[in-house]
Amino acid sequence: MQAVLRAVPREPGHARRVRREGGIPAVLYGPSGNFPVRLDAREFHRLLASGRARGVLTVELVRDGQTRQLSAMVKELQWHPARGDLLHVDLFEVREDEPVRAVVPIALTGTEEAEKRGIVQHQLAELEIECLPRYIPPVVEADVANLPVGEEVRVKDLVVPPQVRVLNDPDEIVAVLLPPKELVDEEAQPEEAGEAAAAAPKTEGES
Repeated sequence: MQAVLRAVPREPGHARRVRREGGIPAVLYGPSGNFPVRLDAREFHRLLASGRARGVLTVELVRDGQTRQLSAMVKELQWHPARGDLLHVDLFEVREDEPVRAVVPIALTGTEEAEKRGIVQHQLAELEIECLPRYIPPVVEADVANLPVGEEVRVKDLVVPPQVRVLNDPDEIVAVLLPPKELVDEEAQPEEAGEAAAAAPKTEGES
């Protein structure tokens, strides 16, 4: 089920006033025109925190006392460079019968089991995909529970719905299981000891 986001038309400009009143200035781009709108800040931040803002949203656009529902996706978020506040949101309308490109998070599963054998390093956090809006998954999982030490999970190993086309390089590394730190330190010690002995000054009589 798509998340619902309420949008109210606003006059262009006055962005600071919108934010002071608990809103977020936004623009909804679509085939019928571009509309400056106001979003509720708390509602939108809840969607961001849950990850649902990454997918297709049902936008309820209230105009002239009437509510029109349409499907849209977040195109861009503008953040304050110092404070980290969300300043502006760009939304674009999507058609249910046309493919769209999206970025979905990659979540690792089985990390607790894998960390009994080594150190899990998560290298790729997001996956770029293309599909019809209704097939966009909220998340793609990568199972590392049985991953051998020194091995990787690559993009080509991920399981996605058959209707989804992955745009990343198939050989891009998603996660790797590194040897335990203690083992790395133990392997490094003999080598370091040998280097120290070779570098030590020789006394008279030594060859």
